[in-house]
Amino acid sequence: MNLEWADPMPVGGRVAARTGSHRARPGRCDKWLSKVDPAGPGYCRHTRLAALILVTAMLAGLSGCKERANRTSSIAPAKPPARLQMVDAQTATLNYAPWYVHEWGIEGPTDIVGANDEKPIEGTGPQAYRAASSGDPEHGDGKYCCIRIPAVWQPDLRLTVRWLVDRKQDGLNPNAWYKAENVRIPKYEKPAGDVWAVFLPDGRVRIMVPDGAHGANDPAIRPGDDDPYIAQGAPDEEWDRRYVRGSALSPIDYANLPKRVDMAGAPTSTLNYTPWYIHTWGFEGPANIAGREGRQYVGGGGPNVMPARSGDRPGGGGKETCCSNIPAVWQPDLRLTVRWLVDKKQDGKTPGYWYKAEHVRLARYGEILGAVWAVFLPGDRVRIMVADGNKYGGNDINNRPPDNDPYIAQGVPDEEWNRLYRDGGNTQ
Repeated sequence: MNLEWADPMPVGGRVAARTGSHRARPGRCDKWLSKVDPAGPGYCRHTRLAALILVTAMLAGLSGCKERANRTSSIAPAKPPARLQMVDAQTATLNYAPWYVHEWGIEGPTDIVGANDEKPIEGTGPQAYRAASSGDPEHGDGKYCCIRIPAVWQPDLRLTVRWLVDRKQDGLNPNAWYKAENVRIPKYEKPAGDVWAVFLPDGRVRIMVPDGAHGANDPAIRPGDDDPYIAQGAPDEEWDRRYVRGSALSPIDYANLPKRVDMAGAPTSTLNYTPWYIHTWGFEGPANIAGREGRQYVGGGGPNVMPARSGDRPGGGGKETCCSNIPAVWQPDLRLTVRWLVDKKQDGKTPGYWYKAEHVRLARYGEILGAVWAVFLPGDRVRIMVADGNKYGGNDINNRPPDNDPYIAQGVPDEEWNRLYRDGGNTQ
C-alpha cells in the first residue's frame, strides 16, 4: 500500500517527505490518529504528545468556561426597586394598651421607593398615654408630619414597626423597645391624609390608612382580636441594647414628661372691675400637667363681660360657659397663661387689643363647687379663682380681691396675638 506522509517533525530545518511501500503497524498510535506512521514510534510518540497537549488545553478551556459560568450564575442580577407614586400623610396614635408609648416609627422595604425621589417608606408618630380605665383609647399627643405612603394600596407591602414602651412609668426604669415585622396594611382607596398606629394590649399593633371607604381603616372602631392585620410585637433586643435608656428617634427627657392628674370639668364665669368692655378671655395650662385619662390639658375660656358699674360693682357674673379643665386637686406648681380681648375705646369701630398674663397662680382650693372665675381689675390685671365655698379663704367671689393679693397677675399687650388676631383672626 502506497502512503504519503507529511512528517511534522523538522529534519535539518525542513519538513521531510517520505514515499514508499510499508506495512501498517496497527495498535501503536491508532488511539490518537487515523493513520499509523510506518517510520516508527518517533512520529507517533511526538504526535500523541502534541495531541495530548491539545486535548488538555481544550479541557482546561472548557473547565475555565464552566467555572466562569458557575461563578456568574451564582450572582443574581440586582432587581431594580419598584418606583411608586407617593403621598405625604400625618401620623397619629391610638393606644388601647395600659402602657405609655413614648414614640413609634415605620420602615418600609428598600425595594419600594418614590417615583420621583427614590426615598423609601418611613416615618415616626407621636407619643400616647395609656388607655383610660374605661377602656377608651388615648388619642396621642397630636399628629406628626409627615410619612410617605404609596398613593395606591400595595397588597404585597410589608412594614416594620417599632415602638418604645414605658411599662412602670415611674421615670426611673428603662423603657423597652418592641418590634413587629411583616406588618400588612388593609386595602385603602384614596388616603384621607393620616396614617394611624393602633396599639393593643399584649404588645400588638395595627397600622391603618383612613380613606372614608373601608371599615377596616376607621380609627373610631377598635380592631377585633381576630383582625388579620394585627401584628404581634416582640422585644427588640438589638434596639434595647443600643437605645434602652433613650431613643433612637428623639431623646427622652423624663423631667419634661407630663404629670398625670385627675381632671375636673367646671363652667367658667367673669367679673369685671375695669371700665373697659372685655370681648372674651381664655386660659391654658402647661404641657407638663395633663389628665390621667384621655388627652386632657388644663385650659378653658369664659364669656364676654360689660364694664364695671357704679359704686365699684363689677360687671358680669350672670353668664357661664362650659367647660374648662382644671385639676380636681389643687396643684401648687400649676402656672397658667391668661389672655383677654379688651375694647378700651368702645366706639364700635376700633378693634380691641389682646392682653396676656403669664405664670398666673391659683390660690389653694378644696372641692370644686362652682365655676372657674376670671376677675379683671384696673391696671390690666387679672385674678383666677376656683369656687370652692372659700374653704381656704382665697376664693371668695363675693369680695373684690385687695390690691396686695399675691395671686393677682399683671397683664401686658400680647404683641403676637395682636398681630395675628386683632383684626378678626381666628384664635382657635
